[in-house]
Amino acid sequence: MSRSKLLALPLPVVLRRDKNAPYLHHQITDSIRTCILEEALLPGDALPAMRTLANQLKVSRITVETAYAMLAEQGYIVSKSRSGMRVAASLPGVLPPAVPAIKPAPEDDNQRLHNLSHRAKIAGKCATLLPQQNLPLAVVAPCEALSPGKSWSRIVSRLSQKPWLHATYDDACGFAPLKAAICEYARRTRGVRCNPEQIIITSGAQQAFSLCCDVLFDPGDAVFMEDPCYPILFHTLLSRDLNVISCPLDSEGIITDVPDGMPKPKGIFVTPSHQYPLGMAMSLERRTSLLLRAKETGAWIIEDDYDSELNYDGRPVLSLQGLETSGQTVVYVGTFSKMLFPGIRVGYLIAPAGTESAFTQAKLLADRQTNSLMQLTLAEFIGDGHYESHIRRIRTLYMQRRSVLIYELRTQLAGFGRVIPSSHGMHVVFAFSWGINDVQIAAALKHRQVESRALSPMYNGNQPMSGLVLGFGGFEPDAIRDAVRIISDVLVNMAAS
Repeated sequence: MSRSKLLALPLPVVLRRDKNAPYLHHQITDSIRTCILEEALLPGDALPAMRTLANQLKVSRITVETAYAMLAEQGYIVSKSRSGMRVAASLPGVLPPAVPAIKPAPEDDNQRLHNLSHRAKIAGKCATLLPQQNLPLAVVAPCEALSPGKSWSRIVSRLSQKPWLHATYDDACGFAPLKAAICEYARRTRGVRCNPEQIIITSGAQQAFSLCCDVLFDPGDAVFMEDPCYPILFHTLLSRDLNVISCPLDSEGIITDVPDGMPKPKGIFVTPSHQYPLGMAMSLERRTSLLLRAKETGAWIIEDDYDSELNYDGRPVLSLQGLETSGQTVVYVGTFSKMLFPGIRVGYLIAPAGTESAFTQAKLLADRQTNSLMQLTLAEFIGDGHYESHIRRIRTLYMQRRSVLIYELRTQLAGFGRVIPSSHGMHVVFAFSWGINDVQIAAALKHRQVESRALSPMYNGNQPMSGLVLGFGGFEPDAIRDAVRIISDVLVNMAAS
C-alpha cells in the first residue's frame, strides 16, 4: 500500500497547562519535531488534520495551524495537495544514513549458516524443483482455457462481499460441508471407504505428506519409496530423519522385494494411479500384493492419488484405500492444485480409522487451519456439480494437447529416444536412448524459453534413466509444436558438438 493511502498516525503530544509552561503551539512544535528526529514519524508519514489534532489536544485550531506553520518553515513538514501535511522527505540538518557495506564472512567463520537445522539443510537441496516459469512445456501451467470458469467466479464474488462471516477460527480438520462434499465425490469416483470425520483438509498435498511423517513415523523408521519419485517428497522424508529405502519400478509399479537384511518398512509411499514421474499405473495384482505386504509388516501405506482424474483410456482403477477393506492401513492423499490451479493450496487426506484425532492435532500445530473462505468456495463448487463438469471439460482438452505432444515427440525426436507409455496425467516422459546429459539439455532449453525437468535427478539409488519430463496441459498445439522443434534443435546441435 502506498503512503498516500495510509491513515495519519496519532501523535503522542502531551501538553502542560500550568502558568510556567511554554506557549501551547511551541509545545506542539517541539513534540512533533522530536517524533520526527527519533523516527517515530518517518519521511512521507501523514500528520493529523488540523481540526483532528485540535480536538485531540483540546486547543484551538489556530494553535495547531501555528505549530504546523513553524514546522513547515523549519523544513520538517511539507504540505501536499489534497493529502494534508506530511513529514518532509529530506530533513534539515539530517544527512541520509549511509548504507554500510556488508562483507560476507569467510565460509569457515560464518557460524550462522553452520548453525542451521538439519531439516533446513535438507530443504536447501530441493532447489532443482523450484516452480517453473509459465513457458512451454512446464508441467503445471495454468491458463484461462483451463480455469474453473464463471461458476467459480460467481461463488467467489458472492462470498467475498461478506468475507468477515467466515473470518473466525474454524476446526483444524477442515470445514464440515467441504469434508462431506469430498467424501461423497471420492466415494463415487475413487471407491474410497470413509466418512467425513476421517477427512483432514490440508494446505495442498505437500502438507498432507508432512502430517503423515509427523503422525505415523519416528526418526530412524524405515520407509519404502518409489525410485524415481517426486523429489520434494523424498527430501521431506529425509528431513524427518527417516530411513528412506528406494524401491525400483517396472511396468506394473513399485517392486517391494528388497534384498535380505533390509529392515521391515514402517511406511510405503506410492503413486498407484499415475506414478510420478514415469507415468505407469500400478496393476491390480501389484496393488493386492502391496496391501498383503503392508498387512504382514504392519506398515502404513501413503497413497498419493496423483492425477487419478486424468485417465485417458477409460478404464477406471479402484484406489488402494478402496481395496483395503479394514480401513486401517492406507492414508489417502488428494489435492485440487492440479485440477483447479496450484495457488488454491487446498488438499486433503483420508486418515485411517482411529487416527483422525492425531492428524487433527498435528494439523493444528502445523498452521492452525486452511483458508476458510477458499474451503467454503470449494464446498459449493463441488456440491453444485461444477467440479465434475470442469474435470470432464479439461480432460477433453488435455487429451487433445497430449496427442499433439506425443505425435511431435515421436516425429521430430525419433532418433533420440522414445515416449514412455502412460494413459494418465498432464505430462509425458521422453526417455533418451543413448548417453545424453538430460540436466545439460534442460538447462539449454531454459535458455531457449522452453521449460522441462531432467529425469535422472529424480532417482535416488537405482540406475537412473536419462530423459525429460514435459508438460502439455497449459499450452496451445502450436506452442507445443514450436517447443518440440526447439528441443530437436538443441539435441541436434549438442550431438554435433
